[in-house]
Amino acid sequence: MEEVSETLRQLTTDELKRNKAKYLPYLHNVRENHYDDLVKDFQQPGVFAGDMGDVIVKSMANILKTPLITLTNISNYEVITVTPDEFHN
Repeated sequence: MEEVSETLRQLTTDELKRNKAKYLPYLHNVRENHYDDLVKDFQQPGVFAGDMGDVIVKSMANILKTPLITLTNISNYEVITVTPDEFHN
């Protein structure tokens, strides 16, 4: 299972690097030059939350080309479905 996690983490960081212009607008509190540092941090095992948390889920949905269900502690939004930009047929 660790191999799968490492592979998904690498694919996610590759996606975030390749598509910076797509994901950066969703990070309202992140400057463009800080984005690269956050992606680099995410490459390390154990790093997930923080400013990149929501964008990471979207990038994973795009990589896997499948919707992902996210559980939250937000009232009235306990379950959020994150959809990819496009689906595999």
